[in-house]
Amino acid sequence: MKSCQNIETLIERMRLFMPSSGSWPFTVISLKSAELKGLSFEPHIVSAHQLLFLLRTDFSLVDFVDYISNTEEFHSIPVANQNIYIENYSQKMKSNSDLISWSEKVVSLSIGIAIRLSETLDLCIEPIEAELPELNDTFRFRDRSLEAYRLFDIYICH
Repeated sequence: MKSCQNIETLIERMRLFMPSSGSWPFTVISLKSAELKGLSFEPHIVSAHQLLFLLRTDFSLVDFVDYISNTEEFHSIPVANQNIYIENYSQKMKSNSDLISWSEKVVSLSIGIAIRLSETLDLCIEPIEAELPELNDTFRFRDRSLEAYRLFDIYICH
C-alpha cells in the first residue's frame, strides 16, 4: 500500500506549495479504480488509483478574498495598504465568469504542482480522457457544489 501512502503524502504536500492557505476554488481527491468500474472510460484506466481535481461551484467573492488575504504576498504588504490590495484584486472579478476563469487557473496551477511533486515521491501521473459529466452524475458531485475538472491515473513509477 505504498502507493496509497504516497498519494496521501502528495496531497498533503500540495497544500504546502499552494500560494494561499485560504479557501481554494477546487478540491482534490484520491479514488480507487474499483469506484470507476462500469464507467464509459474504464478501459482507459491503467492503475489501481486515480487523482481527481474538482472545481468548487460555490466558490464566491468572499472565498476569493479569503484566498487572497491568506497569501504570503498579502502578508508582506503593510497593514495600512492591505484593504487597498484586496479591493484592487476584487475589482478584477467583474463577473462570475471572471471568477470561474481565475478558479480554472488556480486548479491548473495545483495540477502543475502535483505533477512536479509526484516526481519526488516516485509517482507517475497520467491524464485520463474521462467523461467528466459522467463522473459528476455517478458521484453526485453537483449535490456537493463540486464539478469534475481533470482525472489522472497515479501509480508508483518503476
